[in-house]
Formats: sequence, structure tokens, C-alpha cells
Amino acid sequence: MIKTCSFRVGQLTALLCVIMLLPTAATAATPFGNPLSWSDDQNHYRVGTETMLRDQDWQTVRQRLRDPLTWCRIGALVPDVRDCRIETGADPSAQVVLSLRSGGGDEPQDVAHELTISETGGVLEIRMRAPQAPLGVTDAGLDLQARNTANGVALTLAYGYRSSLRSRLMTRAYLSTTGRNRPGISYTLTDDGGREYVDGLRALIERNAMRYFLAVLAALEHDGPAAADTWYDLAATYTADLPEQDRDDYLDSRRQ
Repeated sequence: MIKTCSFRVGQLTALLCVIMLLPTAATAATPFGNPLSWSDDQNHYRVGTETMLRDQDWQTVRQRLRDPLTWCRIGALVPDVRDCRIETGADPSAQVVLSLRSGGGDEPQDVAHELTISETGGVLEIRMRAPQAPLGVTDAGLDLQARNTANGVALTLAYGYRSSLRSRLMTRAYLSTTGRNRPGISYTLTDDGGREYVDGLRALIERNAMRYFLAVLAALEHDGPAAADTWYDLAATYTADLPEQDRDDYLDSRRQ
């Protein structure tokens, strides 16, 4: 069953139509009726969703998504990213190098994401993956599929990574302290009509995934500084817990 929703944030008007992905994965509702899929296959975590962009031109979206600089801009909208640069080799391939904020006041750590862009039969596929990430995490990053339809531009998004023993121990410590009781994006309805949000590990990964998903939407809406304003508005609309910073602090950090 397809669920649709519409909302307005500032000058951004979007109609999002979201369907369930990965039928074998667990799913739950989210704000505006857009479920996220969830799977955990031997410590390989993955969150997915599909969004229909009705107000954007396919050729414009296609051109932006094929540009490696767009993926640097997408990464730079995520609060944990301090900086981004593109490295290209002799062949058409490129790497998106994100400078990720690390805990404990340490210097940011550069993480190279291999960027692969291909198009077959009118379907554009982008894979941005880091073979090695902090704390021994592997296969971390985003997959996106875009296609033109009669109803608009359909985007299929997935975020995930394979954890390590070290990352699982650090995550367990986080979830028992500062990360305790922090909600995810998905929820189930209670008998009295309330919402019971997912928590724990799934909540943590859903929040990380949504930061990147909303960065994609913001970067497609704007290719300049306005994208940061759009990202913050979208994040605050999904859940007040998602931005983690007030607006001025977030926008200042994106200008650094």
C-alpha cells in the first residue's frame, strides 16, 4: 500500500510518497505516514525508504546527482561532518572524502567514500560507500536509485554499515548513557492512539540515516547555502530530537 503525505517548510513545498522497501525487513510508521525499512543481517544494519519528488524536473535532478560535487554538498549538510572534498583519479571514478567529527574532542577523521555512478535503462544508480570507517566499521554509506515516472522523480534511498566489535561496544556504552531514551524516527501506535517510537540501536541508526536522507532532499532543492536552512527545517519537522543543535549553531558550523 502506498501512503502519501504533504508538508510545507519555509519556502519548500514537497509531496512525499513513500512505499515500504525490502519486504523481508521490519518496517514501522514515521511522521507523515512514510515508513522506513529496517534490516539487521549479522551486524550489517540497513535503513531504507522511497520518496517521490513531484515538484522537481527529472533532468535537473539527474544532472545534480551525476555531479560528484553534489555528493560532497550532501555530506557537508550532515552535522557530524566538518568538511568534504572530492578526489579524482585518472579514470572517471571519484572519492568523496568526509571529515567526520570524532568523540572526546579528537581531531576530525577523514573517511574516503568510493563514489560509483551508473545509468541503465533510464535508472540512475549512485553508490557512496566507505570500505573503512571509524571504530572498525566497514561498508558504510549511501545507496540511491533515481528514475523518472509519470508522477515525478522517484528516489530509493538506503543507508547502512557493517559494525565491528569495537563499534558495538562503543554503541552499547552510548546507549546506556547519553543515548539512553533517545527516540528513533519510526513508531508504532499504542492502544490509546499514542506513538511509541523505536529506541536503542535501531533508533540510533534511523537518526543517522534520516540525516543523510534529508541532506539528499535539501541538496536537490538548493545547490547553495540555502540547502543548510532547508536541511534544518526538514530535520526539525521530522522530530525535534534530530537536529541536536539550535539553528544558529548548525548554520554557523556549515559555514566553517
